[in-house]
Amino acid sequence: MIVNFNDILLRHNKSVVESRSECDTSTMLGNNKFAVPLVMANMQSLMNREICKLFDENNWFYVYHRIKGYHDVIPFVDYANENLNITSISIGVKEDWLNTIKALKASRFKVDYFTLDVALSYTDNIIPIIKTVKDSYPDSYLIVGNGATKEWAKWISSFPEVDCVKVGIGVSQSCRTRQYTGFGSSTVGSLLECVEGSKINRPIEVMSDGGLTIQDGVVCIGDVAKALVLGADWVMSGALFSRCIDSPAFKEGYYGNASKYAKKHFNHVEGELIRTESNGLTIKEMMKLIQDSLKSSISYS
Repeated sequence: MIVNFNDILLRHNKSVVESRSECDTSTMLGNNKFAVPLVMANMQSLMNREICKLFDENNWFYVYHRIKGYHDVIPFVDYANENLNITSISIGVKEDWLNTIKALKASRFKVDYFTLDVALSYTDNIIPIIKTVKDSYPDSYLIVGNGATKEWAKWISSFPEVDCVKVGIGVSQSCRTRQYTGFGSSTVGSLLECVEGSKINRPIEVMSDGGLTIQDGVVCIGDVAKALVLGADWVMSGALFSRCIDSPAFKEGYYGNASKYAKKHFNHVEGELIRTESNGLTIKEMMKLIQDSLKSSISYS
């Protein structure tokens, strides 16, 4: 049976706080503590330097997208080293990315977080890049995605270089993987499987990617709390920010990294451009709403 977040309601406990505002949403990821356990999806239609800076200034984790290739990522690393507190990028598996990591190291750039972001990471193709990341940056934090089964999570956790698995296939509002391939993941079922699998060889962290409920045009922030209760350590979402009035996705359209709009070609396209309705909030206002909502969740629990 496929179960999604909208099939679940959390049950309260006796509250032990005087005020919701005193609840602490801060969460560790690697060596750093961030304001909330949520990160914006690393999609070209959502992310740019200014938004990375906004997140960084407010002590939110971010992942800069790789879709424009290493020619774009290297200048971003230079920018982040000069202007941001942390440097966090996504990478691919092809030889260009192996050479990019080595070049970044040779140039003495600091990179704190790597997110290996491919459609399916249950493949031996990821092994060289995993080794190269930790050979070049042994103190960095490495997130590997995506996948959606217990066996995949168990396999990923067998690599001592990996710190976190990113769970979810075909769950984005702008993704068409399910429709075009027949493959995908059940948001809740896959999360539960991967939480279990991630602890078999050794415990590594789990990031739940996408699948938040959208009801009457409103993205359900409470699903973040549900994911955490189900065992996720972190949650990634694009939908929460795609409707903000200053989001590139609202201004120009919300499209996935596997769409023709991101790829700039028509090979293996599994995404589409969609137009979203405004939620009337800026990204910074949405960040506050998310944190306030999570504080309220804590007060109920």
